Amino acid sequence: MKYKNFVPYLMLIGATFIWSTNFILGKFLIFVPPIFIGTARFTVAVLIFLPFLLRSKTKLPKGRLFWTIVFMGITGVLLFNPLIYLGLHYTTSINATIINSLTPLTVMFLSHFWLKEELNKSNILGLVLSILGVTVIAGQGDLSRLLMLQFNPGDIVVFVATIMWAIYTILVRIASKSLNTLQSTSLSMLAGLIFLMPATAIENIWLPLPHMSFKVILILIYIGVFPSVVSFLLWNTAVAKVGATQAGMFTNLIPTFNILLASRFLHEQIFGYHIIGFLMIFLGLLIATKAIPFMNSSCRTQNLSK
Repeated sequence: MKYKNFVPYLMLIGATFIWSTNFILGKFLIFVPPIFIGTARFTVAVLIFLPFLLRSKTKLPKGRLFWTIVFMGITGVLLFNPLIYLGLHYTTSINATIINSLTPLTVMFLSHFWLKEELNKSNILGLVLSILGVTVIAGQGDLSRLLMLQFNPGDIVVFVATIMWAIYTILVRIASKSLNTLQSTSLSMLAGLIFLMPATAIENIWLPLPHMSFKVILILIYIGVFPSVVSFLLWNTAVAKVGATQAGMFTNLIPTFNILLASRFLHEQIFGYHIIGFLMIFLGLLIATKAIPFMNSSCRTQNLSK
């Protein structure tokens, strides 16, 4: 694989790594209402994007493209994170991790039927290995622990969140045919923010906003700049280049990065099952992206010709 062809995958790795920092910093935001967090982070993001939109004189899309941008805002900005937070109130982190690992599968099938993206042996094997790797980590390497899991309504909410992110990823691919990444990302965030603001006002009735320390404000600014601006730009650029199917595979790197960051900054211990799970996820990604051809003569011929 040539270096320039590998750049989108580096972007996906970078995006998922930055998103992983959300989980570490989230420890300091557990008392802050979740919809308000979304409103704060995307307000920061829109304020950063706004000068670029004005300078480029970007016009509001019309027709089908307009609704594509609106639904990008609804699925990726308005609904995804609040649904994850809501689901975690009613299910375990193990259940949520395993269900969230199905995101690439959801993206794969939607891409195949919606965008007519090709499904091949490499994609399927890589996906299976990746999901198994996440399962090993979530179950702490103990099969009996997985067999004892009980599913509940919170699992459905988390699964709906994975569907929202899958749809968002598909819509990114569609929008990339008419708009550049900066335009589609910023306009979709603006659309999502328009929905988030009244949702925050309603949330405030039941969950009043607590006192905001300087540390909390800095964290909100950070997640507004990096997970919201940088990661979304990296993700959306990569999706436009490699397609939704292959990009979706990389969401399973997030639990791995969470573990590495928790070990470094929260002093949580890394065990053998973490390493095994990480290796399975990484191997799955290598196979899915054809960095390792999968027992396929056509793949070998293609690689030799490059």
